[in-house]
Amino acid sequence: MFEEQINFLQEKIRINTIDSNESIILRVILESNIPQCIKVYFRARAKSEVNKEKENVLRSPQLAYNNQDVIALQNQIDLLLLHNYQFSKEEFYSILEQGLNFSFNYLVRPQWTLKEFLLQKSQFLSSNEVDGHFQYCNDYNYYLIIIKQYFESKDPNYQLGFEELTQLLKKVDIEVLSGHTSTELAKVFQPIFKLISYSNNENIEEIKIPTKAPILYFEDKGMTTIATRLSSERENGLREISLPQLATIIERIKTGNNDFIAHPEIFKEEKEEEVKIIIQKEEPAVQFQEINSKPEEEIDLLTENYKTEEVYPTSQPLPPIFTLQEKSQIIRLLFDGNEHECDSFIVDVLDSIDVQSADSIIQSYFEESNIDVNLPISIKFYTILKDRYILLRSV
Repeated sequence: MFEEQINFLQEKIRINTIDSNESIILRVILESNIPQCIKVYFRARAKSEVNKEKENVLRSPQLAYNNQDVIALQNQIDLLLLHNYQFSKEEFYSILEQGLNFSFNYLVRPQWTLKEFLLQKSQFLSSNEVDGHFQYCNDYNYYLIIIKQYFESKDPNYQLGFEELTQLLKKVDIEVLSGHTSTELAKVFQPIFKLISYSNNENIEEIKIPTKAPILYFEDKGMTTIATRLSSERENGLREISLPQLATIIERIKTGNNDFIAHPEIFKEEKEEEVKIIIQKEEPAVQFQEINSKPEEEIDLLTENYKTEEVYPTSQPLPPIFTLQEKSQIIRLLFDGNEHECDSFIVDVLDSIDVQSADSIIQSYFEESNIDVNLPISIKFYTILKDRYILLRSV
């Protein structure tokens, strides 16, 4: 379905990164003008290799590897090794193709992709595996946040099976999407438009993608009312769709307006190519399959009655952003021991008008305070705070 866009993106990313060189290090990739989801994918692959290398290192019991100062220094060394990880040309091309295939699958069908990805090597998912899997995912961060919260409510050794994961993902989407307006609901699907806009430099509002993509997306989320209407629009001639058109269609569903966006036109049915999810070279590819069966649960847009209980009711307060240990370390290392300044800063970030503004506030503070952004505590503070901002804007 996105074969042409993937091929174009591969070439453009190649030119903006490795070009004609025989190798490239991760730091150059992260500093390049390429989609963030591809940077995240490369970083995850490099981190996996660094972790494998660490596992092969023999550690003498006579050496104080558990000393806090040693751990802090080792974390900095690991970060340097990560940023300087070198990809050969062949490795770069292979991972780039895998990353693009994975990204398109994940952005279009997140629930299906996560079920296939999280449980590819095992029938169960444990809490200590969650972060490692989600490091490949740049968008829809609310899945990671709520799944981690779910594990925190269970026994430390609890494992999540396929059926339970399936139901949890459904409930997460219902919880997150239930209060959205038509425009907000359309914008949740915005990441795929952003990825494609990189390939042709168009304004995101002007980008059009195959209408089949949002059909699959809303089928994946159990929102069959929208999926069915989009299928009718497609049959009526709307072969491609923009974000504003998607918002208009969702609004018409809510108001009971049955007018079509496009006029009927004769078109030739195009063959839609399969896309694969590939995470590691040794793992089997997962085909981009069609969804033919009706999902068990559906969001009714007209009445806003939802056919399943909420996994996290909106009346329940969100858990603290940081643990007490994390908060103490952040105050001491990033705010010179000033707890009031730390709390005020967090409020400012969470009150930002959009995610770009939140990101800018954090980055500016690091620069003005001369804080090393590569320190583990800096990375943790930035990542967790930004994730909470995204979660608050999603519910």
